Amino acid sequence: MLTFNKLLGTFRMSLKEDNMKLQELSYDEVSEAIAYDPETGAFIWKKDVSKSIKKGVAAGTVKSTRHRTTGQTKSYLYIRYKDREMVASRVAWMLHYGVWPDRSVMFVDGDTTNLKVSNLRLSDSTTRTIGPDGRVSSKMSREKQRHYGLKRYYGLSLNDYAEMYRVQDGKCGICKLPEKDKDRHGNVRVLAVDHCHKTGSVRELLCYSCNSMLGQARDNIEVLLAGADYIRKHSAGE
Repeated sequence: MLTFNKLLGTFRMSLKEDNMKLQELSYDEVSEAIAYDPETGAFIWKKDVSKSIKKGVAAGTVKSTRHRTTGQTKSYLYIRYKDREMVASRVAWMLHYGVWPDRSVMFVDGDTTNLKVSNLRLSDSTTRTIGPDGRVSSKMSREKQRHYGLKRYYGLSLNDYAEMYRVQDGKCGICKLPEKDKDRHGNVRVLAVDHCHKTGSVRELLCYSCNSMLGQARDNIEVLLAGADYIRKHSAGE
């Protein structure tokens, strides 16, 4: 039979797991409630969120955590909104670049209370795995692979890509819709970087369908216009 303390512990763990399963809030949901100043790293509530938390006051609560290995204690700002407790550095990244970071946000100067956007960077850590034979191998994270791909083929950093994504509101530069196509693993694709094949200059971010359309037409304007005329011709009677 479970004791009261064990039952309470199980209940708390269940609540924690349920909280972890909550989807991250969208940019619109967060930005409507929280203002972030990238120059100072300050967060301000843009509206009343409770009886004690009013519009115009600083957002977040500082909590100290002790590293299990080094024993070093560091302080981090957490912001709680709509039943989500969010690390402020991640919120800062999302509000500035328009997308949630795909991995840990690190502090350039090591000061975890310095939340200026210039002090934030993405972790470049890789995943270490140990095989059945005991061999240790390292696998580059998907984000780091994207970083090298963007840099190699387009001369862009992840920050550059994030800024383009923010400017385009996460939507395709042609159809003006968010990406919906999925890859072979069932994951929604990221918007593709479109570039001119003659000059190599980067243009905008496109969804898989629109990017494929330009590729199949080989960027030939006459072919694309002829295709539009063709659709218009056969849609006249609809």
